[in-house]
Amino acid sequence: MSDAALSVDLMWYQNGHSAAAKFQCGHGITALIGPSGAGKTTLARLIAGLDQPRGGVLRLNDKALFHGAKNRMVPAERRGIGFVFQTSALMPHLSVRKNIAFSPNADIASVESASRLTGVQAYYDKAVHQLSGGESKRVAIARAIASKPKFLILDEPFNGLDHKARAGLMSLIQTVNRDQKIPVLLITHQLEEILQLADEAILMTNGKTLVHGTLEHVLEDEAALITLGFSDAGTLLKGKITAVEDGLCTLNVAGDTFYLTDSELTEGDAIIARILATDIALATSKVPGTSILNQIEGVVQKIVPASAYTDVTVQLANSRTNIRSRISRASTAALNLGEGQSVTLLIKAVSVKETIAPNLFA
Repeated sequence: MSDAALSVDLMWYQNGHSAAAKFQCGHGITALIGPSGAGKTTLARLIAGLDQPRGGVLRLNDKALFHGAKNRMVPAERRGIGFVFQTSALMPHLSVRKNIAFSPNADIASVESASRLTGVQAYYDKAVHQLSGGESKRVAIARAIASKPKFLILDEPFNGLDHKARAGLMSLIQTVNRDQKIPVLLITHQLEEILQLADEAILMTNGKTLVHGTLEHVLEDEAALITLGFSDAGTLLKGKITAVEDGLCTLNVAGDTFYLTDSELTEGDAIIARILATDIALATSKVPGTSILNQIEGVVQKIVPASAYTDVTVQLANSRTNIRSRISRASTAALNLGEGQSVTLLIKAVSVKETIAPNLFA
C-alpha cells in the first residue's frame, strides 16, 4: 500500500487546452498554490467528483475513485472527500444546525462531533445571513467534517477574513488534520498561509503542475518564485529554541546555531524561521567587531548571476541546509566567489523573521 493519502494523475480540458496534474498528497496538509486561473479550483472539483476528467487515474488510500481506461467514476457522495468552497456555499433557507446535518453521510453523532470540534454550537439556530465570514467558514468546515471524510479540500478558506478570524481558522485546520487524522489539500496563494500550515506544496500554472515536494523544495525553486510573483521567498529553517535571554532566542537547526529576536518564543518551541536572501551578506571569513550575531560558515554550492545581482547558494557545515544569499554582482566579483569556496554568512538577528510554530512539530 502507498504511503500517499491521495494519488492524482488526471487530464482535462481547460479553456480549450489540454491540462494535466500528477502528484501525491501525504497525510498532512498539502498546499495547492499558483496564480489565478492556474486551474487549482478546477482540479479540486475533479478530485471531489463534481466534474469528470477526460482521462487518468485518481486514488484515495489506494482505492480508485476515477480510472479513465476502466470507465470508473465513483460519485462525489461516495468518495469520502469533503469540499469547502470559497463562498462556503451554505443553504440560506436552513439554520446552521440543519446546514451541518444536510451533509451527505452525516448522522446525529457526526453532526454533534463536528460542531464541537469547530465550535459552532453557539450559533446553531442562527440563519446563514446572520453569520460573520469566519463563522460561515467554520459552519462549512463542520458540514464537511460531519460527512466523515477521509480527505478534505479547502478552497481559499481565509479570503475576506480579518486577522483574528484567520488565526482561529488556521488553528482549527491544524486540529482537523492532527487530531482527526484527516489529510488536507489547501488551495491558497498567500505565503503566510503556506508557511503556517503546509507540510508539502504543489505549484500549478496554466493547467499544469510544475513543482511538487516539501515546502522548502517548492519555495526554493526559481520557477515557483517567478510564477508566484515572489522576488525572494527566502530560506526556511526548521529547528528548536534552546535558549531565550534578553529578547534574544537561540535556534538550533540540526547542529547549526542561529540567533533571532522574538518576544513570544520560549525555550523548547519548535518553529520554522524564514530569512530573505536579500538579508544575508557574505564574507570570506568571520568579521570581528560587528553587531551582526549570526556569522555562520558554509561552502558555496551554486552561483547564479542575474542582470543586477547574483544568487549564491551556501551549504552549512553541520545541518547541510542550503541558504541563498542575494548580493550585487560587484560584491560577487570583489569576493572572487567560486563553487566549493568557504564563506561566512552574515545575518542580523532581527532579519530572522516570520517565526511560525508548524503543525508538523506538534
